Amino acid sequence: MTEKTDGNGARFIYKIQMMGMKVAVGTEFQQFKVNEGWIGKSFKGLEHQTQWFFKDVNGSTEFTFGQKYSLPFYMGGKLIDKMFLKKTWNKIINRSLQNLKRINEKK
Repeated sequence: MTEKTDGNGARFIYKIQMMGMKVAVGTEFQQFKVNEGWIGKSFKGLEHQTQWFFKDVNGSTEFTFGQKYSLPFYMGGKLIDKMFLKKTWNKIINRSLQNLKRINEKK
């Protein structure tokens, strides 16, 4: 969405599939530190905040991920979240991690 593709202020709009629906989500990088991580805050779609942190540990990379989001009441609130969405988010994150690993292993 922006000319800037990394660093503070870079913005992305992407679609995720939840409960059979494609939902547009917009995230902006904040507190971006090269080779350390970032915080992503929503500016479109579901309100969310994600944290991705990387740390070198004896030649390997330790990854820490955190996520907060607010599901609107019309989408079922906490019950639907607990039953379905947490699993969906985990799949999305795991897929992203596999893509990240694949890209980094090519370097």
